[in-house]
Amino acid sequence: AYCRNGAAEGPRGEVRGARSRMGTQEADGRLMLEFAAQAFQAKNLQLACEIYERQGQAAGAVDWGLLLRRAQCLACMGKLHDAFGLYQEAAAEDELSAEQLDTLVSCLAEEIRRREPPSPEGRQWGTVSCAECQGLLYEPVTLPCGHTFCKKCLDGRKCGVCQEEAHHHYRVNVLLSNVISKWFPCQVQAARLTQEGSALLNKNVPIFVCTMAYPTVPCPLHIFEPCYRLMIRRCMETGTKQFGMCIGDSVKGFADYGCMLEIRNVEFFSDGRSVVDSIGKRRFKVIQHSQRDGYNTADIQYIEDEK
Repeated sequence: AYCRNGAAEGPRGEVRGARSRMGTQEADGRLMLEFAAQAFQAKNLQLACEIYERQGQAAGAVDWGLLLRRAQCLACMGKLHDAFGLYQEAAAEDELSAEQLDTLVSCLAEEIRRREPPSPEGRQWGTVSCAECQGLLYEPVTLPCGHTFCKKCLDGRKCGVCQEEAHHHYRVNVLLSNVISKWFPCQVQAARLTQEGSALLNKNVPIFVCTMAYPTVPCPLHIFEPCYRLMIRRCMETGTKQFGMCIGDSVKGFADYGCMLEIRNVEFFSDGRSVVDSIGKRRFKVIQHSQRDGYNTADIQYIEDEK
């Protein structure tokens, strides 16, 4: 066939036909995706999963949006192992964001709740407990050996359980962290506030000038001087329950190195004196010496001990 100017119409007709077919395929694809979304909303997860899988295969190149929707369907169906595989595939190509893990987090939390419900006392956290402190995991870090700890509990070069060598560049297990936050929101909030409060101890740390203290070693104290009565009362009222212990120095007032003590219990007497049951936690280096209301304070830097 020829058009009026004598040019061949055949190639143009083929182009128009190809465009028409592409338009039809795109329209069919959009229709199928709408159908899959409706199936997902209706809890017909198997059908939605199959549609997303077929549409992904028809796309040729990997469509990460379709792959993650399919992973979402698998997670909701309880096929967590298969869903993990797809999420890992997307993560390996930097095609996965934390927000896209919400469905998986919910499904994992429900599965853990079903298999291992927490005790009424809230003391035994089971799967989500730290291998070091035995408390609820906060900012969980999973080591190559498979053991999981709170990030703050990892202060050595070896796993505290199996003694396998560990690296220093710890990364928070985002998926597990989200599961725990969804399952135990109040406890996670409390842990966050506690950690933020502990971070304040690097500045203007109250210093008790007396004796040598060591990590993990109990240090009972009899408090009778007015300045130290005030110091201990402030430690208890602010909730930090920690102060530094340093030996005296004739020039600076107290030494450049010391140990943080954690108050485990205080018994107050009617005359203002008290007996403090404390235990050594972490060693530190004094960066700046100062004073507040009659007792010594310091800006400090913690020293990491090799285990």
